Amino acid sequence: MQTPNKATRSCSRPRWASATAAGLLALGLSLCGSSIPAFAQDNTPPATTAQQSQPLVAMQSVIEDIAQKLDPAVVHIQAKILEPSGTAGPDQVFPFGPAQPGFPAPNMPSPQPRQGVASGSGIIINPDGMIITNRHVVEGAKTVLVTLTDHRSYSGVVYSDPNVDLAVVKINATGLPSAKLADTSHLRVGQFVLAIGYPFDVGQTVSLGIVSALGRSQTIEGRFYPDLIQTDASINPGNSGGALVDLNGDVIGINTAIAGEAAQSAGIGFAIPANTVRLVYPQLASTTHKITNYPPGWIRGKLGVEVGPVTPDVEKLLGTDEGAVVSLVQPDSPAAQAGVQVGDVITRVNDHPIRDASELVDVISNLGPNQKAVLDIIRNKKPITKTVITGSFNQTASTTESGAGNHLGLSVTTLTPDMESQLKLPDNVKDGAVVTSVAPGSAADGAGIQQGDVIFQVNDTTIHTADDYNAAVAGVKPGDSVGVKLYRADTPMFLVMQAPDNTP
Repeated sequence: MQTPNKATRSCSRPRWASATAAGLLALGLSLCGSSIPAFAQDNTPPATTAQQSQPLVAMQSVIEDIAQKLDPAVVHIQAKILEPSGTAGPDQVFPFGPAQPGFPAPNMPSPQPRQGVASGSGIIINPDGMIITNRHVVEGAKTVLVTLTDHRSYSGVVYSDPNVDLAVVKINATGLPSAKLADTSHLRVGQFVLAIGYPFDVGQTVSLGIVSALGRSQTIEGRFYPDLIQTDASINPGNSGGALVDLNGDVIGINTAIAGEAAQSAGIGFAIPANTVRLVYPQLASTTHKITNYPPGWIRGKLGVEVGPVTPDVEKLLGTDEGAVVSLVQPDSPAAQAGVQVGDVITRVNDHPIRDASELVDVISNLGPNQKAVLDIIRNKKPITKTVITGSFNQTASTTESGAGNHLGLSVTTLTPDMESQLKLPDNVKDGAVVTSVAPGSAADGAGIQQGDVIFQVNDTTIHTADDYNAAVAGVKPGDSVGVKLYRADTPMFLVMQAPDNTP
């Protein structure tokens, strides 16, 4: 996670700084905290209006040059998808609290799917038709249409990974204008930035702002983002996948999300840093189209607990006003194996103090899987320590969103005793693979499989765990039929998925 350099962030010097300094001298304003008189001691006449405006004209010229340079490299993306009716658009970001595990009421009817078009932006990253965008812009797309600023349109093929909200779209074109990725390790709060994209389908738009924060960790619509750039440049629905650009004309981030219940700019937008793109893009653009080296923080660590705040009653009982109170320990989880118990208050992880429940989520998520975590705990008013080896929340298999013959569109996890009661399963159902998500427009979606279904057989193979399910579908070929037996609450069902045929 990046932290801004507080000693230098207020005195960054873009390339027009000399002109700006001259203008500030003329206007009698302060520069980096030093007061500068408007007039010289020899009674030199005040600067004219034209002289005063020179630094503003210089800055305007820089912005115009950047817009002219970058506009052709930022494209409009339209993804034809099958989405549940009544769902929020991909850029609609609501409260940013950590996502809690859960399943829909099994007997509630699921929303009926409808045909729709998701609209977003993308950046040409290679002249030979390679475009970077957000995965959520093209997730579940049947077809993807890319339109350039000169109005040429191309069909695109999408490559992405379920663990990172980035995707590569390949179009059949060469000699295209492309953008350069900046090194964001030296990014500072206060730097001027431009956001370029296609909000609200009104056409390409450029907005000006600054970097308002760095290293933001957020859980947004169920996706965890470990290291975001925050900006006040205007970002709206449709800007996702577009460029956040510095005053050198280099891309510092991929505009990804906004804060605001009205799904429009509220002065807080988020972008995935260019250094993350720099690591992910070559892997998705390779012949395998798979990510094997993930950026730090994207594969989330897991304890296997549910936690809450330290309330006044807990404070009186345990004598601490900080930490995260354990309200549930998942069976066979890393926390359970380490001996963490309900009622424990976790106050520190390794050398990091835990002030509240959300901070525990962030620390463990950023730590990643298979990592040692020494927990300082208060139990029955006494301090103890427990050592945990973290698990993982994330899927591990890369997928190709468009043109993947064996992509059935299911994510599953192994059924646990705690889930059995939530899902209201028959008493004899003790194992299986629980469906945690279904990609819109996928083979699973078309077959009617829903989140919360428990799969216990695939073709002739009995399914006890998530690994059993993944092994059973590993050999599915384009066009194959896959018979699935499952429980939906206490009702057994048999559904057939048709693996998509990737024949052109």
